Amino acid sequence: AGASSIAPHMEDTQTRASLSALVAGLEDSHCSTVSLPSLRGLAQLLPHLSPSQLQPLVSSLALKVRPYFESSSEDHRAAAINIYSCLDTSRGQEAGDSGTRYLDYASTVLVPVLLHSTSPHAATREACLNTLETIARASKFKPLITSLASWPSEGDFSSLMSILNQAGEVFEVHIQPVIYFAPHLGVGL
Repeated sequence: AGASSIAPHMEDTQTRASLSALVAGLEDSHCSTVSLPSLRGLAQLLPHLSPSQLQPLVSSLALKVRPYFESSSEDHRAAAINIYSCLDTSRGQEAGDSGTRYLDYASTVLVPVLLHSTSPHAATREACLNTLETIARASKFKPLITSLASWPSEGDFSSLMSILNQAGEVFEVHIQPVIYFAPHLGVGL
């Protein structure tokens, strides 16, 4: 259970101290016994933060977590991708431009999330699907939300692309690089 079980019961000062320690652990990229628990702890703690607690951390976390997408460790990659699913401060609700800001951050990782969405590593596939569902909710594009909710995590890349193509202009700019690079990566569309 970890941080997710104690987070709802933590005082604000305890939450800030825990976040500081976990974020500091991200900076130790050479020691997986520090960075992996930090990534996992953040993925468990972030969903319990209020939007006002999360908002000041989003840009920093997005930058610090992104290098782990290319990690040789599937566990690091899965935890890092999972953190991106936690960064939407609007949490799918009407909250001004925070959903748009999240989509801006998410667009920088859309290609790797799509490419890793068919990973043989179950935790990576699940993290990708969670992140894509969060992106869909932030976009407020109902057909995409519905399609992703019913998409099997074991599905293939081409079926996922057909679902994302339903989104039309919402993701058009971000999907084009995937369509271009997919054949070069040995992925059939």
